[in-house]
Amino acid sequence: MSQLIHMPAPDLRTAVENNHEAVEKFIRAARAVPATRWQEPRAEGKWSPAQVTEHLAVAYELSRKMVAGNANVTEGLPPRILQPLIRTVVRLTVLRTGKFMRAKAPAFFQPSSSPASQEVLCKRLEAASNGFEQDAMRAKQTGQTAFDHAFFGRFGVAEYLQLQAYHTVHHRAQLS
Repeated sequence: MSQLIHMPAPDLRTAVENNHEAVEKFIRAARAVPATRWQEPRAEGKWSPAQVTEHLAVAYELSRKMVAGNANVTEGLPPRILQPLIRTVVRLTVLRTGKFMRAKAPAFFQPSSSPASQEVLCKRLEAASNGFEQDAMRAKQTGQTAFDHAFFGRFGVAEYLQLQAYHTVHHRAQLS
């Protein structure tokens, strides 16, 4: 398999491949977590492997809605005037380095306090990610290259797919 490619604006096919690989590796790691540890936070105030997995599933599900233009997210958003600055910082850091920043997830990306089983959440994540990849390819076919992200503002579809791949890699490290 290919390595994640660190570039500010990958072509869509590369971004899809990178995302698919990142999610496959995450799901393998999630399924390897012992059942006795699935609901246990890795440290005080940290998420459990179940919550990390649910967080990623939620992120992909909301990403699909944002690309389609039907995400109704209002809670915890930065002022619109700051979105260009936030978007630029993300492009200059995450998309260029492949390293996801440590920050508290906005409320709409938070997992529940009692997430589902490994099998349910791994299937949910896989379905959401595959759906997002398909949505991104459909967007390209219709000429849509960007969308309005609730937190970042206007964002390229391929860029955001690559960002999601990095996000998934970032969280995979939290499973061990």
